[in-house]
Amino acid sequence: MTFVSVNATMVKQSGPRYGEEVIWNMAYIRIDADEPLEKSIKRFKRIVEKEGIIRDWKRREYFEKPSTILNRKKKAFARKQMKKVRKLHTTKY
Repeated sequence: MTFVSVNATMVKQSGPRYGEEVIWNMAYIRIDADEPLEKSIKRFKRIVEKEGIIRDWKRREYFEKPSTILNRKKKAFARKQMKKVRKLHTTKY
């Protein structure tokens, strides 16, 4: 039996104290002796995608100003609200 794993460690920046580490659980799979390697790699990719490790890494790749984060969240909230309003007006009775 073989273990394949990826370490998903991220550094959290909070105010003047930089370098606080937040360690997530590692994504790992168990590979049986008779299981094809391609199938196990595909399963591993699926788990990594489901946990959002790559997406989170890409999001944290570059520094984003707090004002930019706030603006992005406000725009996302406005989009959600507009979607709710459209959904309410288009429902059939």
